[in-house]
Amino acid sequence: LSPRKRQLTQPELDELRGQLDYLLEKGFVRPSTSPFAAPILFTPKKDGGLRMCIDYRALNRVTIKSRYPIPRADELIDQLRGAKFFSKIDVQCGYHQIRVHKADCYETGFRTRYGSYEYTVMPFGLTNAPSTFELTMNEVFRPLLDKCVIVYLDDILIYSTTHEQHLKDLEAIFSLLQQHRLITNGSKCEFLKKELEFLGHVISIDGVKIDPKKIATIQDWKPPANLHELQSFLGFVNYVCRFIPNMAGVTFFMNLLKKGKFYEWGGEQQAAFEQLKLFLTTPPLITDASDLAVGAVLLQYFGEGLQPIAYESRKLNPPEQNHHVHDKELLAIVHAFKVWRCYLTGGDMTIRTNHKSLKFIRAQPTLNPRPIRWLDYLESNFHYRVTYKRGVSNIADALTRPSVHTAAVMITQANPLLTGLFTHGYSIDPFFTTNSHPQLAVKQGAYYLKSGTNQIWVPAYRTLCEQMIQEAHDSNFSGHYGIDKTAKSLCRNYYWPDLPTDVQQYVTSCATCQRMKSSWLRPAGLLHPLEPPSRPWQQVTMDFVTGLPAGSSGNDAILVVVDRLTKMAHFAACKTKITAEQTTKLFLTNIVRLHGIPSAISSDRDPRFTSNFLTKTWQQYGTRLHLSTAYHPQSDGQTERTNQTMEQLIRTTCTDPAQWEDSLPLIEFAYNNAPSATATQSLSPAHDTTRVPQVHSAFSLAPLAALECSLSHTPPPPPFVFLPAAMGFEGEARVVVEKETIADPAPLGLAAFALTTYVLCAHNAGWAPDVIWVGLAFFYGGLAQLLAGMWEFKKNNTFGATAFSTYGAFWMGLGFFVLLKILGYVKLEPSDISEALGWFLSGFFIFNSYMTICALMASQAVLLVFVLLELTLLCLFIGNFKGQKAGDSGSWVTAGGYLGILTAAAAWYASGAGCFNAMARRNVLYTGKPLLSFRSPATRDDANAAEP
Repeated sequence: LSPRKRQLTQPELDELRGQLDYLLEKGFVRPSTSPFAAPILFTPKKDGGLRMCIDYRALNRVTIKSRYPIPRADELIDQLRGAKFFSKIDVQCGYHQIRVHKADCYETGFRTRYGSYEYTVMPFGLTNAPSTFELTMNEVFRPLLDKCVIVYLDDILIYSTTHEQHLKDLEAIFSLLQQHRLITNGSKCEFLKKELEFLGHVISIDGVKIDPKKIATIQDWKPPANLHELQSFLGFVNYVCRFIPNMAGVTFFMNLLKKGKFYEWGGEQQAAFEQLKLFLTTPPLITDASDLAVGAVLLQYFGEGLQPIAYESRKLNPPEQNHHVHDKELLAIVHAFKVWRCYLTGGDMTIRTNHKSLKFIRAQPTLNPRPIRWLDYLESNFHYRVTYKRGVSNIADALTRPSVHTAAVMITQANPLLTGLFTHGYSIDPFFTTNSHPQLAVKQGAYYLKSGTNQIWVPAYRTLCEQMIQEAHDSNFSGHYGIDKTAKSLCRNYYWPDLPTDVQQYVTSCATCQRMKSSWLRPAGLLHPLEPPSRPWQQVTMDFVTGLPAGSSGNDAILVVVDRLTKMAHFAACKTKITAEQTTKLFLTNIVRLHGIPSAISSDRDPRFTSNFLTKTWQQYGTRLHLSTAYHPQSDGQTERTNQTMEQLIRTTCTDPAQWEDSLPLIEFAYNNAPSATATQSLSPAHDTTRVPQVHSAFSLAPLAALECSLSHTPPPPPFVFLPAAMGFEGEARVVVEKETIADPAPLGLAAFALTTYVLCAHNAGWAPDVIWVGLAFFYGGLAQLLAGMWEFKKNNTFGATAFSTYGAFWMGLGFFVLLKILGYVKLEPSDISEALGWFLSGFFIFNSYMTICALMASQAVLLVFVLLELTLLCLFIGNFKGQKAGDSGSWVTAGGYLGILTAAAAWYASGAGCFNAMARRNVLYTGKPLLSFRSPATRDDANAAEP
């Protein structure tokens, strides 16, 4: 037994000489000529040093194994019930305090560069060393075992119920140590403690809990990169499995990697990995069963109610997974009683379950042999009663049902943990625990905003926020949309301050989106948007998506039809070899039946669309056919983009590609439910000038999806306006005008969006001369509002014209600022831009308020002072503009404030003076002549003559 000697590095040789000198000095080793020559190796210590180890694997293979038991950690800890004082003693170099029989010392031989040696004391690394040492310690402390002391190898724990008794127990322990000449390590001993760490657990007067260091280790653990790392992780977690609810169910998908399969860390494994970290701080369950596992928790009443003692769960084998749900629930109870038999025998206990039929199982006249056998076991060994606890309030119902994923990172059912996470989040969020909030209302345990949006304020609890975003982004009701649409979907019903940032971080790190979605490349040239239609489903686009695997009905293609105004789409499954007649029938069934005959249809030059039959048919209906340029899909970009989105939804929602046809209705719902960038609608009455743009989906309402169902069965609150910074230019370019000015704002919003898209695509394509249109897009919306303000004043002679004009002037001023930025005149860092825009907003709204007061006073003198002030500010603005240099942000910060005041002034020139005239006719303190008027001279003279 002489394996090959390993070659050591110079630092290891230096450490070897020091270790040999120490062992020889202590008499632990001696020179040897033994034929046994085990090699040595070194492992790193936590403090950076090296630990010498002897590789006794060859010797251990031929050694007869000792069967002396090493105690289980949970059995030892169970002996501590009722104890209030604890002490811990560590035996110094415990193995080296046991001598090896002189005739057997040669078997411990090892060889080094400096010669061969053999141990005279028991070394580390021998297969029977732990059992031998445990036997010795049990013999030493046998009189006191399980009375006041427990021993696990070289760790000794003394426990007592009173201080006086603990001192007596310590005296008895020291006497035994002295009697058997065992030396302890004083630096590792602790005495008279009410809480201390022992075997990875924290022992205290209140009971046993997992060591926080181990929780931190698990929470910081990186996803395993190979099978070896996975085995290490599961082994570490198994040590604390009694504290983890539904351990078997959570690790189900990770254990699948260990059965001879190719190692691939996918969505199911990552979800189970994250869920395991969550369950370390999750409230306890009672008993319950799912399709994958059964689980239970043992609880006992203490001063603060029911407290968990231990968790237990196991996976169901294939035959058990086929059991009826009634048998699975009963199996969960039987399994819990078998595991905790030592705790439950001889006492009265209560079983809580959410399966109501188990409450009356004893009264059932007929039962199958399996439940009869289980009931016989329970009746003959335990005294118990069964109570029913509704699934909504039963913690077990949530913890034993991890989501069964049907695609990568795809949630297929509402997460029942949300309610508990909301409750826990409100309890730990300082915002809700330390302050009063008159702006919030409490309904069903949740805080709602009173501002009219009726949103739920989500507490600052990261686990909850991630669950919310996961539901809004990953579920089949959501479809893995981007940052903007995911954020808008959440803001229909929920709010928290960091929502935009959290959504952006989550979506950009979504592995499924990165794998499945198409990459974005720079467009080839300029866009030429079509004229927007005036009503929904007046103009549509359509195309075929082919090359799909055969579905459940044999279909391998999809007809996609999209409304150009609302962006609503319909997906109809069909075959690739569909004829023109069948295409017409499919269109009539899915489109005309629901929305009527369109006036125009845009499509590519597919033979089915260009056939004589289809052309003649649409001519009879009065529908025009617009065919795109050959080999130029940009001509029908709307349908091409819809096809791309639909294909992404299929990839992210269908595990089996052949199941796409069954999922097509849900995919259509997810697409139409997503907010549209061009569908705008007013939430305010016709004369409300404080209105803001509202972004809607094609359904124009927020459907009750899985995320809303998780918290309440009531309909969701009204949608909420949410315009995050990620929306970019299209949000600012939307135009909202009162119905009195433009009957339907959707076409104008669509036109503004098309103009902005054109500008951005031109800029990305490198068309520098067209970049100026970015700023002009803002002028487009602002000018429309200015004209609306003038028209409002001319038509109704009301003060509301000012609000129209100031709103429009604001966008025009912002457009001017953007023009300067893009054309290169403004060279600012992002932080400087934010500060300059802040000054712009401050100047605009402060001066607007000042002019409102002037209008109410109707003082011509104040208005003249304003004109002089405006000229001064204009000079200052021009001076700052000319003096601005690259990197000189201070002058532009000041100029931003001046520009805000000037834009407010432009608004008041457009309508404010007219409002002075209107107030003069209402006998306000004004006696001068009007400065500006939108009426003819004759009308103005008549009005002035009528004044007193």
